[in-house]
Amino acid sequence: MKDPTRRSFLQAVAGVGFWAMGKTPERAGAQAPPKFDPSAPLPPNLPVPVDDGACNHLPGLAVPSIKLRSTRDRWVDLAAVSDSRVVVYCYPRTGRPDEPLLPGWDAIPGARGCTPETCGFRDHHRELQQLGAEVFGFSTQTTEYQKEMAERLHLPFEVLSDADLAFVHALRLPTFDIQGMTLVKRLTLVLSGRRIEKVFYPVFPPDTHAAEVIEWLRAHPAEAAGAEKVIALVAFPELTLLDLVGPLQVLKGLPAPYRTVVVGERREPMATDTGLTVTPERTFAEVPRPFAVVVPGGPGSVAAMGNPALQDYLRSAAPGAEVVGSVCTGALVLGAAGLLDGRRATTHWAYSRELERLGAHYVRERWVEDGKLVTAGGVSAGIDMALALAARLTDRATAQRIQLGIEYDPHPPQGAIDWSRVGDAERERQRQGGTGRRLKDAAQLLADRPDLLRRLGIEP
Repeated sequence: MKDPTRRSFLQAVAGVGFWAMGKTPERAGAQAPPKFDPSAPLPPNLPVPVDDGACNHLPGLAVPSIKLRSTRDRWVDLAAVSDSRVVVYCYPRTGRPDEPLLPGWDAIPGARGCTPETCGFRDHHRELQQLGAEVFGFSTQTTEYQKEMAERLHLPFEVLSDADLAFVHALRLPTFDIQGMTLVKRLTLVLSGRRIEKVFYPVFPPDTHAAEVIEWLRAHPAEAAGAEKVIALVAFPELTLLDLVGPLQVLKGLPAPYRTVVVGERREPMATDTGLTVTPERTFAEVPRPFAVVVPGGPGSVAAMGNPALQDYLRSAAPGAEVVGSVCTGALVLGAAGLLDGRRATTHWAYSRELERLGAHYVRERWVEDGKLVTAGGVSAGIDMALALAARLTDRATAQRIQLGIEYDPHPPQGAIDWSRVGDAERERQRQGGTGRRLKDAAQLLADRPDLLRRLGIEP
């Protein structure tokens, strides 16, 4: 049976199998372990889970359209829920009063506390609704197993079953195995506009987590319908002009509520690599919380990696932004801000080694999406990335109209690049100018960032 929805339904209706119900057969004649009281306070000295980076890819991802059976005997598609925000707290496995804890359960970091966490969301449910958020519990147990818990705890919200792991696999959620069961690690997703807006991971302690979510929701109120969404293109001295103007030309064509602006440390002319100058429309201080932030590249990207004002802006704006992007060696600027650790990204092919030294996994593509992170390859690739982003933010038809408006249909007179003939010699030739020329001066340009110089393999 290959249909996951049907398989999940049959598992839930049948409610059979020790694996599906989270049970293990007892040995004949063995002394029964002590019963578990799920309402008891959490024991002290539980191992604290650490952030292993398993959820770094989630912010910005589209919510997969997968039907999950709920404890109210209906199918729920989280991608179709109409509330402005949806809170989905994912937990490994609740205990039952008539069963012992699984062997070694308390020794697994973050495993214990599913019932106290659920009670927390139950007790704070009205506050969460007042903040415009609908709540769902989520686990890999069957609906029949979940129903017992939902009825016993008198839950005012639904709990969703992903017994066949379809949703888990679609989002690559972290899991662990015990006693023949695959369980999701404890995490919480805040969904908005059919995308993942916020991820809480790891979650500890679980019994106070609902209050933590409420605090975040209050600090990040949902945007009112029609509120302006600002796309900030970051300017700095010696940027590559096409890295900036290519995406700017595309994104300026987006309809309301999107507005694209060029931001910089100050509103003053900045030199580019063409001899022309650009003047930012807004300062960093005037656009503190952009909807999206995109960094171009160019020779000046080396100095930008150590520019305190620019780096501080990226670190403060990126966490709340729905999209964080770069063009060409602008990816190195993001990497210097610590925004690419463990992420799939691209840059100008001649600087892939520097990108990987800054913690990213280099992918040689025109543009690469990893959650809310969108990076483009060298220079002209910024146009492709911007068109892909336009389709993501609106729809395919809008992006096609913009493409037609700028008549973007490239047919290079010398044909496509034959990457099989591009080797180290050409790489070194490319690095003689532009960013490569500035990297030779990195010891002076990044003198205040010896940590960054070491990561780049440059002696401070």
